[in-house]
Amino acid sequence: MKKIFLILTTGLIMLSACDGGDKSGDDAFDSLMVSKNEQTSSEVSSELALEVIKSIPSPLEMSVLIKEVGAKYQSSMLNATTNSTNYTTNAKRALNMGIYGADLGYINIYNQKQDAISYLNSITGLAEDLKIGQFFDIATLKRMATNSSNLDSLLYISTNNFEKMNGYLQDQKRGNLSTFMLSGGWIEALYIATEVVKNNKSQELVTKIGEQKVVLDQILLLLDFYKSDPSAADLGKEFKELKSIYDKIQITHEYKEPTITEVNGIMMVTDNSTTTINVTPEQIIDISNKAKSIRNKIIG
Repeated sequence: MKKIFLILTTGLIMLSACDGGDKSGDDAFDSLMVSKNEQTSSEVSSELALEVIKSIPSPLEMSVLIKEVGAKYQSSMLNATTNSTNYTTNAKRALNMGIYGADLGYINIYNQKQDAISYLNSITGLAEDLKIGQFFDIATLKRMATNSSNLDSLLYISTNNFEKMNGYLQDQKRGNLSTFMLSGGWIEALYIATEVVKNNKSQELVTKIGEQKVVLDQILLLLDFYKSDPSAADLGKEFKELKSIYDKIQITHEYKEPTITEVNGIMMVTDNSTTTINVTPEQIIDISNKAKSIRNKIIG
């Protein structure tokens, strides 16, 4: 459960945890595509957006893998908390809430509690500036963060609070902020991974970076709904340039019949299909350079 520490930031629960292959997420993605083609308003259905957001894998997954491949903790990679007071527009605040949320997940995977408190404080300040501080019970979160036995409760509280916050932002015609938070968290996780892979040539980590091709398409779809917002349009342009690099990566799927077995009287279905991701060293370098460029523009 220590791997769930990203949930410390209730406003960033959209960054946690549903598997990108979740059927409900795929259905929501398809529905959102239809909605995009039919919709003239820039606002996205709260329910559809939330389902797509849930289907996007957590940046925390990247942090877990980074630690598992033996990489050392490097706080120098993270966005300094002293930068948090420099963000004076709502777009910058939301994007960097996402960045700090991904950083917080990375920090806690390595059990760096003092750094965790500092980053939580920065996130809290940005939440207050965005006028969503009412969805944060910071005193409780900090208390629970120091006691791993409370993490189940922390997850429950955070999940409920994000759903309320997302609904609130949609009602206030500020649903773009949820997408900005998500985008910031995703690009930070990608940036950290590409920095780590420079010194740790783990094939598993390279493959995980390649897998982000699918996630990027989902984020671009969400950003496109808010293209009337200059900040969303600018970010979408940057992400599309990153997509042009990812488009060169080949992902192949091989379908194999699932097997059904009985375990303790329960029928279990095993998916035997495989996915192969072919990523060249040159593509990793190009992704790394572009991810770093986008990330530096966000935190600058």
